[in-house]
Amino acid sequence: TLGVLVVSLLALWSAVLILDRTLRQDMETSISAQQFSTVSMIASELDRSIRERQQIVKTIADNYRSALLNDSPAAQATLEQYPLPESIFNWGLIILDKQGVAVASMPRDIKRTGVSFLDYPHTKEVLNGAGSVTSDPLISEHSQQPVIVMMSPIHDEHQQVVGIVVGVTNLQQPNFL
Repeated sequence: TLGVLVVSLLALWSAVLILDRTLRQDMETSISAQQFSTVSMIASELDRSIRERQQIVKTIADNYRSALLNDSPAAQATLEQYPLPESIFNWGLIILDKQGVAVASMPRDIKRTGVSFLDYPHTKEVLNGAGSVTSDPLISEHSQQPVIVMMSPIHDEHQQVVGIVVGVTNLQQPNFL
């Protein structure tokens, strides 16, 4: 009887250990799948948000009349006709001329009009015909704040790059990320 009891206990412990290992593996697999699904969904939404903002900047650039770049008040008035919610670009939009100088900026209280952005990352590339660009996070030389910028070229009637529309997202303020 003692032998039967020992064998029964060994069989029971073996079954518990095997069941524990199987359940642990099943839980790890299930949790991994849920985490992957969540991360994939967040990444998909982030990608959609970035593409949406890139398209907004491109649409403004495509519709912007190059003649306005020589008239800062007219450039400012035209820029203000694009009523974007702050959630799109929490630090607004900037219009740069061919020299990389801001001729218009929203919101006005940041005071970027007249500032040269020529030495900022990607400005020269876009002015030289590289097309639309989204920067890596960087520290703005103007404000010393971490930002992401989305740039799209403004073309004249001969398809020459004559300026840039820049959408700015300050990473220290509430934003789409």
